[in-house]
Parts: sequence; C-alpha cells; structure tokens
Amino acid sequence: MNAFRSLPTSAQVLAIVLVYAALTAIAIAVAPREATLGSGIATVYLHVSLMWVGMVGIYVAGLIGLIVALTGRDDFAAWMRIIGLVALAFYLGGSLASIAAQIVNWGGLALAEPRTLSTLQVIAAGIIVMVLSLWRVNQRVLGGIYLVWALFTFWATRSATLILHPDNPIGSSNSDAIRLTFYGLFAITLLAAMALVAVLRPKTPNT
Repeated sequence: MNAFRSLPTSAQVLAIVLVYAALTAIAIAVAPREATLGSGIATVYLHVSLMWVGMVGIYVAGLIGLIVALTGRDDFAAWMRIIGLVALAFYLGGSLASIAAQIVNWGGLALAEPRTLSTLQVIAAGIIVMVLSLWRVNQRVLGGIYLVWALFTFWATRSATLILHPDNPIGSSNSDAIRLTFYGLFAITLLAAMALVAVLRPKTPNT
C-alpha cells in the first residue's frame, strides 16, 4: 500500500482504472445472459453500473455543495470539486456504454429517446459546472451551482419518459443471478470511484 501511495498521482489513477477494467471484464464474462437480449446484456451491465455511480457521485457533490453554500468552507469545496469531477467522468462513461448498448440491442442510436436526451442534458450541465469550477467563482455561489446540478440531474432522470428503455429492468428481473451481477458491478464501480476520489483528494502538508 505504501508503495502504491508513493507512485505519482497519474500512475495511481491508471492503476485504479486498469484494476477496475479487469474486475469488470471478469464479472461480465461470467455473468448470466438474458433471455431477450442474450449476450447484449453485457453492455447494459456496464452502462447501468457506470450511470448509477455517476448519479450517486453527482448527488453527493450536490449535498456537499449545499454545505458549501451555507458555510463557504474551502475544504468542503475542494472535496465537492473532486467528487463532482469523478462523478461526471463515470456518468460520461455510462453514456458512452449506453451508445454501445443501443447499437447492440436496438440496432442503432435512439437520439430521440427521452432518457438519451436527459443524459446529454446532465452531461452538458456538468461540463458547465466543471468550467465554472476553474473560474474564481465565490465558494458559496459555486456550492449552490453544484446543488442545482444535482437537483437538475434528479429531475431530468425522473421526468424523462421511457419509450425504449425498460422500467426498472433490474428489480423486475426474475433472475437472482442477473440482479446479483448488476449489484456486484455497481459495488465494483463505486469502489473504483471512491479510490479515484481518495487519490485525487485535496492535498494537505501532512498527506
């Protein structure tokens, strides 16, 4: 562990990504196939786990944003930025996996799908938030912006009409193995995100 911490930050990030990719590949390789989608469910496994973790991260960043908006604390603001950045990266990864899932399972991109449009809106909002994070924006104002991003993500996700996307495909599945695979991949992805946040955490003189 000490040897890992002694590596440059970029090397630590690469190591986390490689370990995550390996564990995910193994989990998907041994995961059960679905009766309708067949092997195409592999792309759905990846898409859902990344999106879920991305959304959780956005909500956590928004909650910290509320604290920052109320207190203006620099230390919380630093954590907010890092968690928001990692969350956006995973959410973006989930959207890219969604493209693969659409091509494999639907035969092409469904750009008019409401859930697809809401995903693009959340990403666009996240990019704007990240750009504002680089500017000298008042900490309290920036905290409010992160909170608004989280609230918008929740609203956009919940209000998007489902046309091609199934409603609660995991919870409604009759296969315990499929549900276990989804939740297991979510756990692996969440741990990877937490590891990245830990590596990119605000540095202090004693760390």
